[in-house]
Amino acid sequence: MRKYLLFLILILISSSVFSLSFVETFSNDEDVVYGDKDKGINFTSVWVDATYVLANFSNVDNGSGNKTILGKKISSTKYEFYYEINVSVGDGIYKIPITGFGSELMNDSFEVVIDNTPPTIKFPKRNPEIVFDYTNVELKYNITDENGLKEVFIRGNWSGVWESYVPNGILTEITYSHMINNSYLEEGELVTWDYFAIDKANNEKNGNNNKFRVKNRTKIILDPESPNGKNGYYVSLPLIILKPDNTSVNTWYRWNARSVNKYLVPFYFNWSNTLGGVEEINYFSEFFGSSINETVQNKTIKVDITKPEIKDVYPANNSVVVSDLVNISVLLDDIYESNSGINESSLIFKINNVEKNLSVSEISKQKSSVSYYGSFLDGTYNISLYLEDNAGWSNYLNWSFYVNNSKIFDIVVSSPVGMNNEKKILLNVSLDEEGEIWYKTRKRFKRLCKDCDSYLRKKSFGEGWNNITVRAVDEFGNYNEENISFFVDSKEPKIRKVEPRKGYVNGEFLIKYSEDNVEKVSLFYNGTVVKDCESGKNKECVFEVNLSDYEGSEISYYFEIEDIVGNKDRSRDYEVVVDSVGVEIIELNYSVVENYVYFEIELDSEARYLKYVEDDRERKLCSRCDSYGIERVRKKRFSEGIHNITVFSEDEAGNRDEEEIEFDIDY
Repeated sequence: MRKYLLFLILILISSSVFSLSFVETFSNDEDVVYGDKDKGINFTSVWVDATYVLANFSNVDNGSGNKTILGKKISSTKYEFYYEINVSVGDGIYKIPITGFGSELMNDSFEVVIDNTPPTIKFPKRNPEIVFDYTNVELKYNITDENGLKEVFIRGNWSGVWESYVPNGILTEITYSHMINNSYLEEGELVTWDYFAIDKANNEKNGNNNKFRVKNRTKIILDPESPNGKNGYYVSLPLIILKPDNTSVNTWYRWNARSVNKYLVPFYFNWSNTLGGVEEINYFSEFFGSSINETVQNKTIKVDITKPEIKDVYPANNSVVVSDLVNISVLLDDIYESNSGINESSLIFKINNVEKNLSVSEISKQKSSVSYYGSFLDGTYNISLYLEDNAGWSNYLNWSFYVNNSKIFDIVVSSPVGMNNEKKILLNVSLDEEGEIWYKTRKRFKRLCKDCDSYLRKKSFGEGWNNITVRAVDEFGNYNEENISFFVDSKEPKIRKVEPRKGYVNGEFLIKYSEDNVEKVSLFYNGTVVKDCESGKNKECVFEVNLSDYEGSEISYYFEIEDIVGNKDRSRDYEVVVDSVGVEIIELNYSVVENYVYFEIELDSEARYLKYVEDDRERKLCSRCDSYGIERVRKKRFSEGIHNITVFSEDEAGNRDEEEIEFDIDY
């Protein structure tokens, strides 16, 4: 006891020598928030000339025991305090008293916050609501704490195991988010997630578990599953089944760009017919309460359910050919535009059971023309052809023809030939020996005579080009043919109207006519003008002629039209006076008063009309006049706004002079 009193006396004596002063107190922790989960309070107090410094922690500790501690002197002026709370007081802001001892006693304090309340986590949100394996998903939570947050994590199992991630957001913000990349998501996967937060006093809070399931994409199933033909083609109509996610409300599909259909039950590949083809089916599902639906998927289906056809065979079955050079030709047709097409490598062509090479000419993917050209002796020839299409369908044809190389009949057709202006024309046919004479104009042959060596009679033929075949046949059915072409135009051209018919002309002449085969149209006056004019019914053709040499004189003119076979029509003669100089607008002045425009227009001579046009509508100012608004005031009323008008004069011959003006009506 004596030693302690002696120590105090020494302190008092030494303190009387120096003057005590407080400088500052600062925390050695990350923050000044403490509680039952963060009990250790650590701070440093700075004093000048302090002998020692005490701090009392009873304001923040409800526990028992000594709560006043002596600061640890770590330099000549700094005193460090560390105190661990036993039982913290309620949440709030508290001051820890600090007393410095020296030449005198001096008090200060250090302010701390007691926080035993965990953070608040609420309002979980997922965007979008409907999730597929191609969707990036944003997970959000609102997390708050009155005294601030230390750490925030989001936890989830989308990577296959339960892991923690640092979300986007600053610890002073309210909303925290994390984006799940779609590469982590799988169809049908159940994703579980929550948020975890720690505040500055180490109070922890777990958010509620949230779950969502990754939707299954709509599946398309075909029955049979794999194409049952070659090259990816179905050779029977496949049944189409769409299997959406079991939470979808509707599933839709459409073929190419056709209308959208609601999927109800499985259906066959027969949207418009059962002929097959290559089609793309587009399909997707939609979900209740969501503006986001499944993205459209598509699948190309190839169907060919028909055999390729062999047709247009030449020479025809059981026919007779009278030439030693024969071109055997066949059309191969896979019928429909979207079918698989002819497989040219599958062709097997035989003549009298000997395989030959064919010449193939592709017309389209579905059509090909094949031919074989060669020299044949007299006799019967049996032909066979086998082919497949690219889907695997096949076809086969046998036919035969007979070659008779003996020369039969020389045919001479003297008429009709070339151009003809009559429908009924002499048909003049001569043979070098007797036989039957036939002719064909369109589809079938008609017999002209039998046991004869000539035919000489008139026949009626159609307008335009005619192609006829003359055939001579002997007693054994052998025949020879001659093909001829000629043109018929029995309708004369007709002039419907000409302009001008009287009065004046400024150099523009018009003819209206009807003729399907125009050769030329001619204008005759003191000179002659020929022009190419189009053929047809009620056509008009305009001739522009420079008549300046005949200014003021009377001229006579007429039109003539001729067709390609020499038929003509001529108009009557017309007398007109040449006037190619228009009435000139010498001066045009105007003024705007409210919604009226006052005009002053002077012409160099009398005009038939003086007009103006606006928006393709003509309005007459005066007729048979040489001025307007000069001798007396003339005005016109216009609507509000900007007006662009063209003022023009027109004489008897149609010559015009014009000027454009613009004005604004604002009243």
